[in-house]
Amino acid sequence: LRETCRAAIDSGVFAGVWIGLRDPSAEELRFSESIGALLPPAGDGKVDVALPGLDFPALAEPALREREVLVHADLSAFLSPGATEAPAEAGIVCAAVAPLAMGRNVFGALAALAADEEFFGAEETNLLSNLAADLSFALDDVEKRKQLHYLAHYDTVSSLANRALLAERIGHFVQEASRSGEALALALMDLERFGAINDSFGRSAGDELLRQLGDRLREHFPSDHLARVGMNTFAVLFPRIREFLRVAGLVEDRLRAVFAKPFEAGGRVLNLSARFGISVFPADGEDVEALLRNAEAALRRAKAQGERFVYYEPALNANVAERLDLENRLRFALREEQFLLYYQPKIDAASGKVEGLEALIRWKPPDADPVSPGMFVPILEETGLILEVGRWVIHEAAKTYASWYRKYGAETPRIAVNVSALQMRRPDFAMDIVTLAEKAGAHNGLDVEITESVVMQEIELSTNALARLREVGVRIGMDDFGTGYSSLSYLARLPMDLLKIDRSFIASMMSNPENMEIVAAIVSMAHALKLSVVAEGVETQQQLDKLKSLDCDQIQGYLVSPPVSARAIERLLWGERAPSA
Repeated sequence: LRETCRAAIDSGVFAGVWIGLRDPSAEELRFSESIGALLPPAGDGKVDVALPGLDFPALAEPALREREVLVHADLSAFLSPGATEAPAEAGIVCAAVAPLAMGRNVFGALAALAADEEFFGAEETNLLSNLAADLSFALDDVEKRKQLHYLAHYDTVSSLANRALLAERIGHFVQEASRSGEALALALMDLERFGAINDSFGRSAGDELLRQLGDRLREHFPSDHLARVGMNTFAVLFPRIREFLRVAGLVEDRLRAVFAKPFEAGGRVLNLSARFGISVFPADGEDVEALLRNAEAALRRAKAQGERFVYYEPALNANVAERLDLENRLRFALREEQFLLYYQPKIDAASGKVEGLEALIRWKPPDADPVSPGMFVPILEETGLILEVGRWVIHEAAKTYASWYRKYGAETPRIAVNVSALQMRRPDFAMDIVTLAEKAGAHNGLDVEITESVVMQEIELSTNALARLREVGVRIGMDDFGTGYSSLSYLARLPMDLLKIDRSFIASMMSNPENMEIVAAIVSMAHALKLSVVAEGVETQQQLDKLKSLDCDQIQGYLVSPPVSARAIERLLWGERAPSA
């Protein structure tokens, strides 16, 4: 459009040129481009600034209606509402307008301006008509090219990418993964019973179903990660992943939302389900065709074996099945309240007095052996269940503290709960802890422990959230200190009360002089920053004696007590005063 205006002006014939295109959604003419010695700059294209006082859409409307070039020698009938300057004051006294059209489709107007009222003769009008015809052809060609590009790269039913565009995108992500060293997964999804739906309710119902599915998939996955590659086969890309066993979990989580509500097609309410075949770059192929071929092979196995998810690499399937089973069991455990809290004392290294307790989550399914926290806590974090479980931990610990406080008063030790990175990122993190504690009646009885790595990931967010907690009396501990990369300058800024030296240093300090020096340095540094120090994993008297000599404040570990139930803690702390059953 800009080049057309420039060509018209460079011809030396017209004083100014204006182009407007019809907005399909509003069925009205909108400013697109203008140029000319007598015209101000076009600005950002959002307003008509081609000429003060002249209403170009109104000027163009007669030519669009008559579908021919029209000359207007009197412009006074086309002034903009509230115009303070007439076109003649800017040196423009007449105009000619040519419609932009292809066939019966009129989609815009080309207006030429002149400073001479006798300007537009047959030659000038013919020039404008030819210019409009050339521009119409070019715009129509651009639109057709867009349509051809869409048809070549997109599925017209679901509006998702087709197999050709998917292959291009896989190639792009493969190159990216090759540079970053991360993995890329391709999941092919096959809708079950789709052929029966088509046969029973007709193709129009099947197409409507595919349109609805395309819309729902876009709600839960980025659109450039999706494609329709067969009649009832869809593809989902998972780029930039580090743990490909999590792909099945990610698909499971999001598909729960995609398929949660029934679909409506052919006047019927339909429930859909799907099976998946998954291939992973680079293990299952280093190019586009290999990944597609192997994902299709995995999908065939999934349908043949009746499995929901099948990886191309058979060895992975058992791991995936085990992991998904664990996820489902965790969700059930949360609903059925199968979690419980154990407590481990922290004692003063010099006096042996219990200074606090750490609440530790345990899972004991009623029909199975206890599950190690090392197995289920990472899955809670990866699935986001840690948010709900974390709130339960906080509330349960607060209830326990409140119950003890009513019985034993000021003798009740404070209880520390661990929080995850997901919990920390929530804007209501600090207020949520305070609210849960107050609801249980614990008020000022809870502490928070957070790992060094979590704090350092988002230092500003951590600082602000933890500062709000300290303002209401919650003490803050940094857990597993020494395993991350804390900067001393950041550590000095953080609102901390204590550091917990990671158990790996305590376990080896008696046999490893370097670790002994690290422990001594941490204690010295913490005291310089006015922080208390807790040594985790203390199991021998020799370790305790050495920690005393290093002036370590508190210890925690099996030498004192393993994590035990709330009732066992009562007996440990209050002896005969505690309930016997």
